[in-house]
Amino acid sequence: MASTVPFMAMVMGFKMSVERFTEAGSERDPITASIPLFEALNWAVALDERLCKDWIPDGKDRQPGKDWPVRLASEADAEAVRGIRFIRNRVQHQWADALCLAKAESHYPPRELEWTWVSAVDLPKADPGHDRGREGYERLLAGRAAEYTLVFLVETYEFVTQLLEPLGPPKRWTVDEARPKS
Repeated sequence: MASTVPFMAMVMGFKMSVERFTEAGSERDPITASIPLFEALNWAVALDERLCKDWIPDGKDRQPGKDWPVRLASEADAEAVRGIRFIRNRVQHQWADALCLAKAESHYPPRELEWTWVSAVDLPKADPGHDRGREGYERLLAGRAAEYTLVFLVETYEFVTQLLEPLGPPKRWTVDEARPKS
């Protein structure tokens, strides 16, 4: 029987990359910020694809697929996830520089500058099929702190984890259980 990595382990990988991005957020160097952002967006695509395949809240005959975000608390949350998918596609497929350094509006702890998402008009043209979510990106993400968007996504995946996987520690296999049966 094949086993898969627990969804929570993938969420932890995403969360750690977001923490690295948060730490890099105090730097003015775009490379220092871009590397953990790219990593975080790679985790986001893996988690998003896994939810498209594995999350079946209404049974196998009614999988939400790419529309899984509609099962979140609000349409704005679902639109934000679609907006993140939009910018992730631009970064992953067109290697877009998705960040700009701006004066921090309400950052806590206070800092002078923060990395914000660029406007969609400042991004390279999308490959066919990769422009979905643009409206949500422009409305909810563009011009806002990327750090807060990524933290929102961490919270979203942690919420979904509680729906997908039972609470409690993961099963630990013993040596006896791992031995082949004779």
